[in-house]
Amino acid sequence: MSQDAEVARIQSLASKINLSQIKTVSVQGNFYRVVSFKRSQGMLSTKGAELTGGRFNFRPQGENSFPTLYCSASNFTAIYEKFYNLISEYKPLPPHTVACIQVNLVRVWDLSSASLCIIYQILKSNSIFP
Repeated sequence: MSQDAEVARIQSLASKINLSQIKTVSVQGNFYRVVSFKRSQGMLSTKGAELTGGRFNFRPQGENSFPTLYCSASNFTAIYEKFYNLISEYKPLPPHTVACIQVNLVRVWDLSSASLCIIYQILKSNSIFP
């Protein structure tokens, strides 16, 4: 499939998702983020996820993803998520910075059970997931 066809397919799928069906919640509290020391001046930058994609922000082939700020409600989980691929290599880890970010968000998409089921059904019916 060509890049243009893939982008058009994803745009078509996105247009089928009725965002009003996705429940919104408010989120308050402390969240943790781990970044390499050399990137610590841009602690709240979404550029890395935008350029490379990740588990939670799909990146179409040859395109940038959407901005995503990876954080965790637990400092342990933030550290584990950052280093899970490196831990088994038994190499010294490069310097990193752990930040605690105080969050007070009024409208956040709740992508738990019911909301995810709606999105999953659309993607499954379009052969994105088996």
